[in-house]
This record gives sequence, structure tokens and C-alpha cells, in this order.
Amino acid sequence: MGRISKNTTALAILVALGVSACAGSDSLSSDYDTDSDAPASTDAGSIASPEDSSGTADIVTEQGEAAPANGQATAGSSSPAAPLDLDGFGRALAVEAGVVVGTPNIRQAVDDALIVVRRNNGSVYNADVNIGEEFDDGSVGGSGRLTIKVPPIDLDPLIADLDGTAGTLLARTQTSEDVTEQLIDLDIRLRVERTTIEQFEVLLAQATEFSDIVAIQQVITEHTIVLEQLLASQRNVEQRVDLSTLTVDLVYVAPVAEIEDPIVAEDDGIADAFQTGWDAFVGVMFALGLVLAIAAPFLAVVLVLLGLVWLVTRRRRPRPTAPAVTQQVPPQHDSDQSELVGPSREK
Repeated sequence: MGRISKNTTALAILVALGVSACAGSDSLSSDYDTDSDAPASTDAGSIASPEDSSGTADIVTEQGEAAPANGQATAGSSSPAAPLDLDGFGRALAVEAGVVVGTPNIRQAVDDALIVVRRNNGSVYNADVNIGEEFDDGSVGGSGRLTIKVPPIDLDPLIADLDGTAGTLLARTQTSEDVTEQLIDLDIRLRVERTTIEQFEVLLAQATEFSDIVAIQQVITEHTIVLEQLLASQRNVEQRVDLSTLTVDLVYVAPVAEIEDPIVAEDDGIADAFQTGWDAFVGVMFALGLVLAIAAPFLAVVLVLLGLVWLVTRRRRPRPTAPAVTQQVPPQHDSDQSELVGPSREK
């Protein structure tokens, strides 16, 4: 029993090595459309027949003889693969493009770029935007980079829409990578791995020894991991073909100052003169108001001090006295004198 177990384990290892060797050679020499004449189901049946009752040793012998045939069968295709999604030239191309867009307003340019992307069936996968300060002329500085995924047919319309909507197109680059051979190689390797796993699953169903089951399961696990890695690589390449990558760099460009026409500048009308005078009047009033606002605290203090001084001075000032009323006595005439005077006048 131990000898049979060792032989079965050795058989599994030999089959794995044979499949790997055939897969490696087939990926270099086989054509993509070449199919094997013998289907995989026939090969699986030749490994071990359920009706065979010659014992475990006979099964091992038949498996050992069928192993090379199975290895050759893995190079073929058990079923035709799905056609590759190629472009109009019959090749699968992964397109990557980049543009530099200049704008005097980075904030507005980012918003406009997002609108353009949605309008052209694109999606923003990554964004790195730095909004700078706003200048006196209304422009906004900064920089930004947008990574966009878009179908190849919509790439050129999207770039044309960015020019003029989000800013001015300053530069453009574009590269195309032919990944046709890479997709074909991945497809062949995937078919080989699937066939290998199916064959080892047949061996696993027929194995009776614990050591054989463990060895076969280990091989199946290893090939399953490789299969998943190949599927991930295939999806990655197919996504690169289905969606082009566009990198948009937004750079700040200072706005160009408008040159004023001297003829128009000299021909100012009454409205312009009135506007100029009104602006000057408002400026003067504003300046006076500003001066008064600044001097108001000082003026209030000065007024309070002057009021106190006036009150103190008023209290210390002497009050004028009323003049004394004198009674005048009328003069009294001497009666004797009047008598003397009287006779003399008669004389």
C-alpha cells in the first residue's frame, strides 16, 4: 500500500510538470486559433475508466501511461475562446493621452472640466487640485491634475471640448500600446490552467489514499492561484483597451490686461464727468466723516473740560451791588431874604 501511495504521488507531480512544460512550449509556438483534435473529455476518460476493476496497481499504471497524453492535450483548446475586442485595425490598443490647459481661474476651470467629462461619457478616477489665492483682478491661482477614463471614441471630442470651456489648450501628448499579443498569451495560458485543474479534479475524484488526496489538492490550489492571477491581468489589460486614460494638467495663466483706446478715453461725455465728480464728492465726504469719527472722542473730552471751566469761572465772578437810593431835599428859601428882596424891587 505504501508503494502504491508513493507511485500515485509521483504520478501527480509528473503530470503537473508535464502540463507546465507543455503550457510553456505551447504559449511560444501554438497559434491562437489552433484547436486540438482530441477533446479534453476523451483524455479525462483515458486516465481511468470506472469500469476498470484490475485494482489499484492497474489504475496507477494506466495513469502513468496516460499522463503524457494529457500533457499534450492541455496544449490544445477544449472549447473555442471568445473573440478579442479589437479596434478597426484588427489590433487591441491601449491609448493614453495628456493635455495641459491654461486658465486664469483654477476654481472655475475645475468645475468646467468636470462638466465636460460628464458630457463626453468620461469618469474622473483621480483628482489633485490646489486652489490658490484670489488676486485683485479677479483671477484665482493654483494648479490641478485630473485623471480621466473615457472610451477611445470619445477621447478627441473630450479634448476639443476642454479647449475653450475649461481654458486654453497649451500642449497635448498621446501614446498607443499594442497589447494584442499580450491578450492572446493570457487567453492561451488561461485555457491551459483551466484544463489542468479539470484533469486534476478527475484524479482527485478517483484517489483513495489520504496522501494522494492531499498532494492533488495542493496542486489544484497552486494552479487555481495562477488562474486567478491570470484573470486579474486579463481584466486589467482589457480595461486599458476599453477605456483610454487622459491626464489633464490645469495651470494658472495670468489674464491679459485690456489696452484702453486713447480715442475713447479722451471722448468722455457728460455722464462720465458727472460720475467722476460724484466719486470725488463721495471721497471727500468719506474722508471728512473718517476724520470726525477719529476726532470725536477727543472733541468730547475737550467739550467736557470747557464746560467745567465755564462753571467754575461763573461761580467765582463777583456779583454787582445795587446802587443806593438817595432822597433829594428841596432847598428852603429864607423868608427874611425874600422880604428884603421884595421891597428893593418895589423901589
